[in-house]
Amino acid sequence: MEDETTALEGGQQWDLAKVGARWQQELERAERYFRSWHDRCVKIEKIYLDQQSDQTNAAKRRFPMLWANTSVLQPAVYARVPQPVVERRFKDAQPVARMASELVERNLAYNRSEPRRS
Repeated sequence: MEDETTALEGGQQWDLAKVGARWQQELERAERYFRSWHDRCVKIEKIYLDQQSDQTNAAKRRFPMLWANTSVLQPAVYARVPQPVVERRFKDAQPVARMASELVERNLAYNRSEPRRS
């Protein structure tokens, strides 16, 4: 199979294999960077769902305090559906930036209102 290259408008050639390898390295680097955070999240999720592995004895009854506290707060958090707000950092007269922020805000509102398709 030939070495796949893609020509861009400026005449630049991109080797797709090299680009793919570069992104694979970046993904692996990100996984290593976030591994401790992910492990901590898994532990917190187990506590939340009360799925501790040290519960071998059925007589150990524990009250899922994290779940209870979170469940009590859910109505306050979800009382109103959040509305997306996209603002420009610099409010100078740039019509392209204004339209881009408006498009992103409308896109978020539309995606929030549409049912998810699997």
